Amino acid sequence: MEEAGYQAPLRPPPGQAALFMYRDGRRIALVRDGGTYRERNGGGRWTAAELAALARNEPDRFSPGAALRPLAQEALLPCLAHVVGPGETAYLAQIGGLYGLFDLDPPVFQPRISLTLTWPETVAGLVRVGVRPADLMAGPGAPARCLERLLAGNDHFGVRERFAAERERIRRHYGRLAAELGKAEPGLAGLAAENLGRIMHQVDYLESKAWQHHKRRNRELVRALRRAENLLLPAGRLQEQGLNVLPWLCRFGWDLGSHLLRAPLSPEHHLAFWEQV
Repeated sequence: MEEAGYQAPLRPPPGQAALFMYRDGRRIALVRDGGTYRERNGGGRWTAAELAALARNEPDRFSPGAALRPLAQEALLPCLAHVVGPGETAYLAQIGGLYGLFDLDPPVFQPRISLTLTWPETVAGLVRVGVRPADLMAGPGAPARCLERLLAGNDHFGVRERFAAERERIRRHYGRLAAELGKAEPGLAGLAAENLGRIMHQVDYLESKAWQHHKRRNRELVRALRRAENLLLPAGRLQEQGLNVLPWLCRFGWDLGSHLLRAPLSPEHHLAFWEQV
């Protein structure tokens, strides 16, 4: 996989058996050690024949690891297709060759549909302030960039620009003063640099306060963006990873399923507007 340009998601420690055993209520990994198997952190030790006998008589004492789980699933409950997410797709590609070792035919792996649903009023609120849902989902930090752009567009005082210009003016004039002072009193050059740092810290503090007040004056804009962010990217994650289906069922009823079946069948993540699905 790495030679083909992919990253191998599963990197088991040497000797790990991809099999766990329940012992005293704990799930313990088994490690191959020469001709026997032992618990990873010490304790019991068994031969392969002893483990096979245990598995036949007490199958509930065993649990497959990530690499073995799809094979156990296929042996117990064969299926025609397995709907998989991105993480499962990656490790199934890595273990695909194992199916033949167990005389199993792998199922068809169907990528899970990945989409984000939007409330109609949320979209309308974003449109009013000049933002598209896709803008909020354009990579890490996109919501913060959108908010900064909107606030900058409503900033008639010019907080960012004026403070940037003031910093440059202070550095220029103070730097000239520090240079002249250093010639007269060389021992004060370090103190001058330290003092400039304190001054710039206070300028930064004043700018943050000015921007904070600007955000308060535009609280409705900030709230509209936050509401949209909480819906589209709850806790900074994709909607499907942070929200369950219950709010949608409460809002739109059982028709939600038939609407979703008409959504585009694309393996790429996409937005699904309620009026369009």
